[in-house]
Amino acid sequence: MQILILEDERRSSFGPLTTLRPVYELRAGALTLAEKMARRRPDWPIAYLPRPELRELVREGCPDSSPSDLGEELTCIMLANVLIDEALESALSDIGPGTLLLSGGTPVGALVSESVRGRVDALENGHGLGELGLSRREEVPARVVR
Repeated sequence: MQILILEDERRSSFGPLTTLRPVYELRAGALTLAEKMARRRPDWPIAYLPRPELRELVREGCPDSSPSDLGEELTCIMLANVLIDEALESALSDIGPGTLLLSGGTPVGALVSESVRGRVDALENGHGLGELGLSRREEVPARVVR
């Protein structure tokens, strides 16, 4: 599995902390949210899709983590403020592709396997997770940082 970390419009709830950095670069203890995810599953390739105004800055600092580097394998698209823990990881292993992931009825991610590039294009153009056209929906035990 590979993972795409996505910022959405809810990033504004972090106020001035995310003015000049993506949500996944916020610290939760000693590590950033991105570092926590990378340590949890070092075998999962990770790409980042920050909001448009930060994309060039992020590409300069992290050139090896572009969405264009993703393959056509199973991809977990996850919001930047979701922590992947044991419970969520276990739930993901039981869910098939083409599924919108919900926490408390709110989209927090998606599992896709086909046309990942098309999904990324839609997300880059401002479409939210709920607009990806996924017919299956599944509640997952997500820990969402607020």
